[in-house]
Amino acid sequence: MNLIAKRSHSAAFLIIFFLLLSGYCHAQITLSGRVVDDTNVGLPAANLVIQGSTEGTFCDEDGNFTLQTEQPLPFFLEVTFVGYRTQRIRIETPRSDLLIVMAFAPGNEIVISASRKREMVQEAPAAVSLITARKLEADLVVEPMLSLRNLPGVDIAQYSPSGGQINLRGRSEVFQTETFIVADYRNIVIPNLGFLVFGQHPIDALDLERIEVVKGPGSALYGPGVEAGVVHFISKDPFRYEGTSFSLGAGNQ
Repeated sequence: MNLIAKRSHSAAFLIIFFLLLSGYCHAQITLSGRVVDDTNVGLPAANLVIQGSTEGTFCDEDGNFTLQTEQPLPFFLEVTFVGYRTQRIRIETPRSDLLIVMAFAPGNEIVISASRKREMVQEAPAAVSLITARKLEADLVVEPMLSLRNLPGVDIAQYSPSGGQINLRGRSEVFQTETFIVADYRNIVIPNLGFLVFGQHPIDALDLERIEVVKGPGSALYGPGVEAGVVHFISKDPFRYEGTSFSLGAGNQ
């Protein structure tokens, strides 16, 4: 009887031991940290996924993230952000101080106007022309609008040294445009008159990060009446372009 009792106790002990071990192996762990670029600026909406699974999360507006999982350690954490090289990080222990620095992938032009989200220009669902800050600096014009004059499919109806209209489709008139022109997602075409006066909406090339031109209808994203296309003037992010700069112009007109 004693032998049978001892065997029963041993079997019960082994069962409890394996249950505890199984629970320990699949205990929930927490990872937290921040995803930044090479200037230590947080990357909002950067995507983090545990490789080989569907578990993941994304960063907040400051690049911070928290991920809870029951995946057994170790595993690889895959971090992606549009325009940056994918990072794969081996996780061996729970971490609360992860700092993931993403490297920019040169040659991948990023646009936001075609779908109102960040995406590579090759993947945009519309024809998008892009003028970068470097091209704007190399093109000495009074108004950034005039830098669009050499883009295919864009017609500039100029009526003064610093004024004119941008036309992508439809009528091409001096005082009328069917093109939807925005600066940082704000409409800058005078609604009642239907044309743009750059003197009332001064945009300096020094302040621009890029100009995006989306050719074709865009009413689904920008509202009714956007049939010709969208011209989007995008300002520089002050957190990415630090310092003070100024521009000076002179002439006789």
